[in-house]
Amino acid sequence: TPAARATQLARSPQLMARWLARRTDAVAAVATALGAGWLAQPAPLPHSEAEALGRVLHRLAGTAGMFGEPALGAAAAMLERGLATGTTGGD
Repeated sequence: TPAARATQLARSPQLMARWLARRTDAVAAVATALGAGWLAQPAPLPHSEAEALGRVLHRLAGTAGMFGEPALGAAAAMLERGLATGTTGGD
């Protein structure tokens, strides 16, 4: 199946290294947004910040399951949707 093949490919040391870098970058981007207060705002983020963070989260959501982290992928997808709708804030 395609999912089994993807999981098998994920065992490649090169792909694992790329995954770990992508995950680290995504966590850092979310930490930056939290530290700046962007994610606590009741209004949507400025377009450029939301778009950049959304792209990072989209890539993370799309690949996390392949590397055995489906909960991380689901959380990234949920935050990506929140960015798109402006529902990440504390309203």
